[in-house]
Amino acid sequence: MSIQWKGVMPAVTTKFTADDKLDFNMFGVNVKAQLEAGVSGIILGGTLGEASTLLQDEKKELIQETINIVNGQVPVIMNIAEQTTRAAILAANEAEKNGAKGLMLLPPMRYNAASHETVTYFSEIAKSTSLPIMIYNNPIDYKIEVTLDMFEEILKFDNIQAVKESTRDISNVTRIINRFNGRLKILSGVDTLALESIFMGSDGWVSGLVDAFPAETVAIFKLAKAGRAEEALAIGKKLGDEVIVVGTSFGGALTLYLASQHPEIKAIVLYSPCIKIFDNNAELLDNHWGLAMAKLVTGSEVRDFPPHNPIHAKYWSTHYHINGVIALQNFLTNVMTPETFAKVKCPTFLGYYYKNEEEQDKVVSVPAMLKMYDELGVAVNQKQKVVFPNAGNHVIGSYVLSKDYQHVQQKTEQFLDKILK
Repeated sequence: MSIQWKGVMPAVTTKFTADDKLDFNMFGVNVKAQLEAGVSGIILGGTLGEASTLLQDEKKELIQETINIVNGQVPVIMNIAEQTTRAAILAANEAEKNGAKGLMLLPPMRYNAASHETVTYFSEIAKSTSLPIMIYNNPIDYKIEVTLDMFEEILKFDNIQAVKESTRDISNVTRIINRFNGRLKILSGVDTLALESIFMGSDGWVSGLVDAFPAETVAIFKLAKAGRAEEALAIGKKLGDEVIVVGTSFGGALTLYLASQHPEIKAIVLYSPCIKIFDNNAELLDNHWGLAMAKLVTGSEVRDFPPHNPIHAKYWSTHYHINGVIALQNFLTNVMTPETFAKVKCPTFLGYYYKNEEEQDKVVSVPAMLKMYDELGVAVNQKQKVVFPNAGNHVIGSYVLSKDYQHVQQKTEQFLDKILK
């Protein structure tokens, strides 16, 4: 069974009886609840699962019992948390021999290893096993950060495929996506930041929360991935303390609407929000004859846009039905109004592309963005607008299309650090 490295994967707890024996009865109850909720894998021996305290025989029993319970429904993944390279290689080999289908791998434990030591540690383990590996990057708790340059070195091993992203820096999700272009799958590892991470592009969620709320956690993930932000947020509010929402283009319009309806949102980040389409004629679509007019102008019910480059074609849809454009315009007409903007009270960052009248965002209207910014119900010292004249594209935050995405990330981080500290 291959591992897709997506969806919700619980780091399950390891149950013990009063006399310090593995409690497989209660363990089975938990694992079965995860399976019924629709998780994508089961991770054993994580921090919540007694990573550093399980005996080797207990790890073997745990893997074999879990394999029996899941019965091929999802892959079983074993965590490795060891002090030495030799011990970690032995643990990886034992996990593979006992039937695990993948590994989650912590940096060397106890002492703070240098970058080259950590890279060597990961590399030697990767060479010793055929199992796919997810690196656990948690510098807050384990004091060793796996930097992007370090990932660059270890990704020469094909079986290093994913990262459990626990740096607490949401922008690191974007940096990983931009740097590795899908080569390294991202699974959020911090429950209180998972929803935001998914909106930023994380492929999955390694969760402890799911142990207590399996159905709710899976529902949040699926709704967020389906773009049903309102419903995902409603569940997330019940389970987490704070939410920051990031939106680009029409996602920015949806973000404004969410913030107008949910004052408990901590902050919003708007990249080139679609308040008004650049082409003034688009407003004509929002009337009784809109569909007929669109068909007459385009000569078809669909529109195809040529991709800018092969990567653009890979990650963007360039084929649209004109019904979607009409629905979008209807939303803009009726929801992107001064009344909506006045209800937004949370800290707001606005980033957009404009250099001159010729070199500017020609997908959405910059003047409409700036007018919206002035109409927000946000205190002056709680909002910031930043123009990125060198971005060269509507999509300012992506390396695929933007010529200045790193500056966009930097300014966003500075704003959030200042406002939310």
